[in-house]
Amino acid sequence: MARTALTPADVPGTRPQVAGWLTFTAADASNGNAAALGAQSLMVYARNSGGSAQTLDVLSVADAYGRTDDVVFTIPAGDILELGPYGSAGFAQADGALWLDASSADVLLSVRRLLA
Repeated sequence: MARTALTPADVPGTRPQVAGWLTFTAADASNGNAAALGAQSLMVYARNSGGSAQTLDVLSVADAYGRTDDVVFTIPAGDILELGPYGSAGFAQADGALWLDASSADVLLSVRRLLA
């Protein structure tokens, strides 16, 4: 089955601050999520809306040196993580997207494209 697309929102700067302007989408725990990577890097914000810890996997691909770096983040109940920035090198899958796999729909995701 196809991954559920997340549409990155553009934000100015290199490290935007978490603020009330973030909008979140429930993760697709069955199919995974994908956010299109382009020339700019992506920041991922993951919020755990549930009552127990959840996980988010950021999947990598081999970079120019053959290295991979899949990372599993644990998100405590009620917390939010700021992850990235993620660029094309090492993270753009065959479809050109950053792949994210969450353990539950309690994980809420927001993706931002850095313009600087």
